[in-house]
Amino acid sequence: MASSEVSDHSDDQRLSKTVFCVKAKVECQYLGQPRKRGLRAGYVTELESRIESLQGQFDALKNSLTSTPVVTTSATPSLIIEPQQQFHLPEISPAANSFPRKPINGTSRHLAERNGAVADLMSLPSSYFHTLADFWFKEDHNWLPILEYERIQASLAELPDTVDYIPDVVLRAVIALKIEYSSQAISLGYKGRRRLSLHLRSEVLTEAMANPSLSSIQALFIIALLDFGSDNIPSTFNIMSMCRRTGEHIGIFRQLLQRIEAQSPHQVGPPSRETFTSGNSQVAQTWGILAFDAASSLGVSWQDKTAALIDHLSGIAYVTAPDFRDSFVTHVHLAAIGLQPVHDFFLSFARGRHQVLEGETMTATEDIYHNSMSYIRGMPTSGYTILADGAVDFDINHIFTRLLSHAAVIMVYQRYVLDNENQNIQLARDRCMESYHQIIDVVRNMSDADTEINSPAFAHFVAQAIRFRLTLERGTGIAREAVFDILMHAINMCARRWPLARRLDVVFRAALAEIDYQAPLGLPEEFWNLKKSTHDISESLKTWVSTNKELLWLRNLNGPYA
Repeated sequence: MASSEVSDHSDDQRLSKTVFCVKAKVECQYLGQPRKRGLRAGYVTELESRIESLQGQFDALKNSLTSTPVVTTSATPSLIIEPQQQFHLPEISPAANSFPRKPINGTSRHLAERNGAVADLMSLPSSYFHTLADFWFKEDHNWLPILEYERIQASLAELPDTVDYIPDVVLRAVIALKIEYSSQAISLGYKGRRRLSLHLRSEVLTEAMANPSLSSIQALFIIALLDFGSDNIPSTFNIMSMCRRTGEHIGIFRQLLQRIEAQSPHQVGPPSRETFTSGNSQVAQTWGILAFDAASSLGVSWQDKTAALIDHLSGIAYVTAPDFRDSFVTHVHLAAIGLQPVHDFFLSFARGRHQVLEGETMTATEDIYHNSMSYIRGMPTSGYTILADGAVDFDINHIFTRLLSHAAVIMVYQRYVLDNENQNIQLARDRCMESYHQIIDVVRNMSDADTEINSPAFAHFVAQAIRFRLTLERGTGIAREAVFDILMHAINMCARRWPLARRLDVVFRAALAEIDYQAPLGLPEEFWNLKKSTHDISESLKTWVSTNKELLWLRNLNGPYA
């Protein structure tokens, strides 16, 4: 073998002969292989070192330029830099300039989550989205009839066999709500369902803010329900504020105000349930926004952004009367109109009024009590009705009206039940105890399935009775009744679906352990302060639960805590 390609070696360098050449008694020469570019050993390390060196030289040059004194026009001619003498930064190749010294973990993680969510979405058959939409109309439509069935079916019919994007923003919001706890998507796992839900939620918020319309309000409404149930109370209030601003922008609040100003005060109220899903449903759905906003923010003291409309409704709260023949209209009337004096009371308390229960405050609280009771007086205690064909009908709006009325009474009076210097302390305790037992009666007559498949507001209402009774026992030593366990069971059933109820379940178990066993669990002291609402302390309780849930969390019942 002869070759002249062994040019890498100097003339005085002699290479050893191989055994083969010696035995064959031939003169052998080494044949050099041509160099090939590639990722051989040390290539990547060398490339990175060169790029880092270049980056360091670039930073050093940039720092030297920024530290150079700025020359003003008043300097001597010898110090003035002529245009041709000015420094210019060397051009860096795109490869070197784009090479990051540290990876951007946040961006990479976000892209990975988004790509994973899209892949999960594409893995689901299109028929599955029909199932989720049906669940909305079976489980949520009765108490939140804001969607038109025909419109959702038309949007579903337009979906391709492999879905990577849902064009209809309202349908997208429905899927975001229902996918998170759907057992039929068990192949995605809990984290996969949660990731897909958050991805769709983000898309809905982006589109709804960019395109204000009635559809945007409907989608935001559903996302607010999702956040409320996910124990994200601040986000719920922010999204409801977006609903109000969008409603102001497209004029539906102004349209409603003009309509009710033209009516007699005793005639003002929401229209029938059928109007909410008709072609001209803007006014009806405005009532729905007001109702959910007022019920979900019960106990929080701030002035509503739609001040003109709210002030008008507050002024007629004790004059107008709902149509008691329709349980849905009665519930919306209570939430949107009947609760306005309650919100005014909390606002006045935050401003320094109503500190003690006497005089003017006594009159205000009693007016609230009698007005709340007027909505449920004569109502049956059960929400179940046996129809003519033998089927059993469950009226969730009947349940919500009763729970909301009694929860409002407890929240108004509870701040006075431990004030021993107040001469009306016994009245406050009697009012709270009455509503506490009424809430037990309502929950006692509900099945576990209906308790689980429910609005997250259900847990919020029941929690008012539980917190009041535990605080009263801790402050006075008055032992709780055996029927108290009915309320704890209801919260536990609701916790099977909603993280909000799971957090409340953990907190109440900790409170019971502190009362019964004097266990030093460190529950935040503000939990026992009944002058603060559960919304006021939600974030501090969430922080406490995140570090203590393993002690009291029933995994086999509650599922993963988010």
